[in-house]
Amino acid sequence: MIQRIQSIFLLMVSILMGLTVFLPIWGKEVGTNKIQINAIEMIQTLAGETVMEQTTIYLAIIAGLTAILAFWNIFNFKNRRFQMKIALFCTLLIAVFIGVSTFLTYQAQDIFSPEMGGTMAYGYYLPVAAILFNWLSVRFIKKDEDMVRSADRLR
Repeated sequence: MIQRIQSIFLLMVSILMGLTVFLPIWGKEVGTNKIQINAIEMIQTLAGETVMEQTTIYLAIIAGLTAILAFWNIFNFKNRRFQMKIALFCTLLIAVFIGVSTFLTYQAQDIFSPEMGGTMAYGYYLPVAAILFNWLSVRFIKKDEDMVRSADRLR
């Protein structure tokens, strides 16, 4: 049924990963020099003029795919094993997103003033919350599957 608790957790995963596409992941500002990373691009500006623009659209694709899969997974309630596999795949995608965005932040920190670190933004922390909600959904899907199996044994 759609009103199960894991459906709410999967909806939260979908919302959080959807928001991640539009929010900044990391930023650093030293005087008039600024660099910012979001899920679509990494932009460096010096004195208000864009110096470097690098695409990170692959992060937006991973986050968007995860959001779509998590939302679609809500309606797979009749096949709990398949639902669990898709949720675990979403966990893998979120982990890849976190790993790639972490790599990009370390790569961007060395551009100017390496001794001064940047600040992580909401776009970095939302996937961490999404992976937690995804883990909870897998846990409750497994609990439902175990309950159905124990009921089948009693017949």
